[in-house]
Amino acid sequence: MRDRLDPSRLSILFCNGPQCPQSPMAIRELLEAGYPASALAYYRGGLHDWVTLAMPLEQVG
Repeated sequence: MRDRLDPSRLSILFCNGPQCPQSPMAIRELLEAGYPASALAYYRGGLHDWVTLAMPLEQVG
């Protein structure tokens, strides 16, 4: 995943809801690999909430 992210832009990671462990695990792995924390954000509400709030989406890859 790291090679598909641009560290000069903020990347927001989120799962299907607050109980999903995948995004926090991915963030930990990115940080351990040296990816800058300032380029990462985590939205705990999940993708459904994000879309319901009319927040922007962009597909990578």
